[in-house]
Amino acid sequence: MKGLIFCAMLGLATLTMQAQPMRQGPAGQPGEAAPLIKIKEWLNTDKAVKLQEKPMLIDFWATWCGPCRAAIPHMNELAKEFKGKMDFLSLTAEDRAKVDPFLKTTTFESYVVTDFNRETSAAWGISGIPHIVIIDAKGIVIWRGHPSNLNREMIDNFLKTGKI
Repeated sequence: MKGLIFCAMLGLATLTMQAQPMRQGPAGQPGEAAPLIKIKEWLNTDKAVKLQEKPMLIDFWATWCGPCRAAIPHMNELAKEFKGKMDFLSLTAEDRAKVDPFLKTTTFESYVVTDFNRETSAAWGISGIPHIVIIDAKGIVIWRGHPSNLNREMIDNFLKTGKI
């Protein structure tokens, strides 16, 4: 009898696992809903900004990251060109004490924010930086990748057609 109950429980567990497919890769892949973005502090603006009304580009970066720093001028150009059409957010897992001195010598055209307890980076499965994510106004991820693989034509096409 115990063997029959164990087999029945094992069969139920197998059905449960089969009903929930395993995720391949990080959350927030193109075509999926964007994971929650948890912001601890806004560093280069006096107030929190409502970010849910238009498309958004999130740049996961850090002050110590050479490729992140090298991408700042490119990202600033894109932020200037598409200002008002989409929001640009530069999100770092570093704290204010580390980022504020960097902001005194480096200009960002995006909103610079800190990640709340690294929860956003974890939710998105960010394992390497710099990493860019583009989200449409409905909260669906459109594109993920390295900033050097993103250009103005791609963003322009996205804003016109909803696709990259």
